[in-house]
Amino acid sequence: EIGGEHEDFYDPDFCIYNDVVVFQSDGTFDIYGYPKEIFPPTDFHSATLVGDYIYIIGSLGYFEERLFGETPVYRLRCETWQIEKVETTCDKPGGGKVWKKIDDKEHHYLDQTEDYILDLKTLMWKHVQVDR
Repeated sequence: EIGGEHEDFYDPDFCIYNDVVVFQSDGTFDIYGYPKEIFPPTDFHSATLVGDYIYIIGSLGYFEERLFGETPVYRLRCETWQIEKVETTCDKPGGGKVWKKIDDKEHHYLDQTEDYILDLKTLMWKHVQVDR
């Protein structure tokens, strides 16, 4: 398990996690906590295993810490559980729902209507056309 949230934002117990829980075959588990400067609290993300790494893509995060127009990418090495931020280039997709600033006072979640791929060799985002 990687990151995630507990409860809804209006609940007093609301929390977004920046940890990794690794379950062992014997029923035990290890919890790896990371400083928020290395891996900030992350929710509404994907986690995809590619070789020896898990790529963690996207995050909504706490309201006051949101970065508009960004799509954060992290890489978790399964052998050591070390995590690192991956710098990507080109137009970043923002996610399945995009938190868009309408004006100085108003924001809305809007459906992401475009499709993107991240080339893991070049770390470049690319807009693609998908027949639906």
